[in-house]
Amino acid sequence: MKTAAISFQRPFRVDLLWGPEMLAGAALAVVDVLRTINALAAMRAPRDPQPVVWRWVPSQPGRVPGSLPRSPGFRGDADAVVVPGWHANSGPHLD
Repeated sequence: MKTAAISFQRPFRVDLLWGPEMLAGAALAVVDVLRTINALAAMRAPRDPQPVVWRWVPSQPGRVPGSLPRSPGFRGDADAVVVPGWHANSGPHLD
């Protein structure tokens, strides 16, 4: 069975929230999934642009660590926002 490659007009844009209490493993697992989507798309159509791009957005005023993996080509508003889990000492700590 032959399948046709899908050509994307513009990439699907994802904002990933980042903060001091965010679970880095959960956030980076999302990045792994996004990278896998791009890798599979590149196998089908190597000359097409990446179908998914992302950027890190601070959940609180401040900066995002420069060591986080980045995706080139993010322009405009996000199509989706990912809020990874966060650390909590107790239930009242979440208030």
